[in-house]
Amino acid sequence: MSMVTFEDIYKIRNVEGVEQYLLVDADGLIKHNHFDSPEKMAQVLFASMKYALSIAKNRFKYIKFARKNNDNLYIFPIGKYCLGVVKQKTINDAAFQDNMIAFLNRLVKMKQS
Repeated sequence: MSMVTFEDIYKIRNVEGVEQYLLVDADGLIKHNHFDSPEKMAQVLFASMKYALSIAKNRFKYIKFARKNNDNLYIFPIGKYCLGVVKQKTINDAAFQDNMIAFLNRLVKMKQS
């Protein structure tokens, strides 16, 4: 079984509803991004993931931060990495969540075969 690579994560651009994304490692260092302010957002992702893991361990699929302008921020744990995604304003939250979970599940299944 091989690991998910940065090239695999790059395919997130094809997921319907993805506006921006940022991948950080366990030290908060940027590993992959398509984000307007990646340094600032990397700090937000790192701190959010750290606190979420201290509460829930590895028992959550994502964290959602609802924003007034409807371009909500989602944080997904991916092994020792943290993936932050800003949702396009025009897509429904439930549809976006389904799209992202399906994308991440496909990556895992692809690497297991």
